Amino acid sequence: MRFQVVASAGLAAFAGIALAAPVAPGPGPGPEPAPAVSPQLDDPCADDSGQPGCVRALDPFAAALAAQRAGTADRALRISYYGDSVVANDAIPDALRRKLGALVGDGGPGFVFAAPPHPYCQHRAATRFASGEWRIHGIAGPVPPDHLLGLGGSAETDGGGTIRFAAAAPVAFADVHYLGQPAGGTFAVIADGKLLEEVATLRPHKQSDFARVELPAGTRRVELRATGRVRLFGATLEAASGAVVDNLGVVNANVHGTTANNLMEHWRNQLARRDADLVIVMLGIGHARR
Repeated sequence: MRFQVVASAGLAAFAGIALAAPVAPGPGPGPEPAPAVSPQLDDPCADDSGQPGCVRALDPFAAALAAQRAGTADRALRISYYGDSVVANDAIPDALRRKLGALVGDGGPGFVFAAPPHPYCQHRAATRFASGEWRIHGIAGPVPPDHLLGLGGSAETDGGGTIRFAAAAPVAFADVHYLGQPAGGTFAVIADGKLLEEVATLRPHKQSDFARVELPAGTRRVELRATGRVRLFGATLEAASGAVVDNLGVVNANVHGTTANNLMEHWRNQLARRDADLVIVMLGIGHARR
């Protein structure tokens, strides 16, 4: 896997999204305002050759965006956005989500944690509600002994419980990320009150597992109803096309904290499942405090 780290303003310019114009200075004396600086985006050769005509790191994203705009894409355009507090409140991911949505259509909330890994984590394209007794873990807080946190957080119950998601716009499918494990229970996937599928999580050893469920047209509400011991990482709520920006930010996250998650097979499997066209990593504020 090779990731290109970009600034969201530069990405907007790269995607051809209009940015807000600079505010004109008011009347009266004063120094001349500094000239506006256009966002710059580093797009190096993917093979580090630096040769003219090489394949650039953002070429696959550009191709996916072009296919979305031409109406030839077979799925939504996906961006997975990692970060700390300034990402976790969803202001920046949601601004990008709305700008891309205006360009190619709303693709849905994307991946939503089963429960906020930190109380101040937000998602502006979906709401969620949990009932029952859930143990909440995240990369910036207490972690389970096995360090299996999905894309950055998990919710686990022993006696059963319910997690409900409500998307701002209709979605075509739900892809549930969960842990297969010994003594695992089951969970039901319910859409707008209709039972669609029951998923058993019992496995001989712990492993990443996923359950994709196609949803009836117009679905906005998805409920995961657990029975027994179940650990849920989250669910992708996505339309058939449009733009999706996953908010994978966690308050207080930093580079050191990401190692709380199992970054080898488990995390790679989780990220590969998202099959994002672009992964953005925006860490720094929490890391600087260390």
